[in-house]
Amino acid sequence: FPSHDIDGLAFLRFEHQYYNAVLVEQPNGNFADTIVRQFFFDAFRAPLFHYLSNSKDEQLAAIAEKSLKETSEIGYVKEVLPPIVLVQGLPKVSVNEIVVFENNVVGVVNTLSSNYVEILLLSAFVPKIGQKVTRTNTYLSIPVGNYLLGSSVDSLGNTIYENVFMQEPSDYKNIDSVASGISNRVKITEALETGVTSVDLMIPLGKGQRELIIGDRNIGKTTFLYQTMLSQVKKGTIVVYATIGKQRTAVKQLEEFVDKVKIRDKVVIVASSSSDPLGMIYLTPYSAMTIAEYFRDLGSDVLVVLDDLTTHGDSIVTGKQ
Repeated sequence: FPSHDIDGLAFLRFEHQYYNAVLVEQPNGNFADTIVRQFFFDAFRAPLFHYLSNSKDEQLAAIAEKSLKETSEIGYVKEVLPPIVLVQGLPKVSVNEIVVFENNVVGVVNTLSSNYVEILLLSAFVPKIGQKVTRTNTYLSIPVGNYLLGSSVDSLGNTIYENVFMQEPSDYKNIDSVASGISNRVKITEALETGVTSVDLMIPLGKGQRELIIGDRNIGKTTFLYQTMLSQVKKGTIVVYATIGKQRTAVKQLEEFVDKVKIRDKVVIVASSSSDPLGMIYLTPYSAMTIAEYFRDLGSDVLVVLDDLTTHGDSIVTGKQ
């Protein structure tokens, strides 16, 4: 592999299986002796989400070909309204199933109707009218595990920094999970302390409830959220903080805050920026809730912060327009 640097990453294929590999220089300086140190996934068996955002054309082509042999279903793009695409065909497709277009654009089924399948694009690239689309028999899921603590990930669970290595996921969780029934829920009996005395004295907040923080710009809403996050982490709570469609500077400020107060190892940041595809921005709060549910199921108290839902609503309206 003469075109690769020492300790560079390569994408290798062995007998129809795809792996990430680390290239290491041998004593004789010959790159032909390549050591494969890290096996991350097999393209025909691993969940598709793990390499959606940085997928290769050859990968997706292989997945689409395999799926087409299994399902024998092909749809055709009839209308494009980015980030929404209307497709005819795919009679057995399901909501939240991942689909692959002819130009290797990836999407997820959002809505089913009698005439069309509404697909949400997870890429900035847009398919053309008349192009083919196939199912994958794979549902949208994200990686979960304790390794997420202290990390900053996107809506698909991938790190937002190219130079940061993340270990192989220990588990996967569907974004669209069934909520617990009313009979399985308990009454709110424990107070949630924000650390802001005036709020804690006047407004009864409890663990297990939702609370909307509303107000004009630049009046301290984010500062209040930071204080609440700090107060809860000190009491043993895990925090999942979702920055929805924010500028990268806002994500950086959040990271600097959690580092400054030394709570990084108890915080998971799920970030989407204003430059990301609308589909990724739309998925951000759902991904954050999915990660929070994972830690909840392990028995931990979890505080979920969605900052902010106005941007999320704008992404929905823009898509429908």
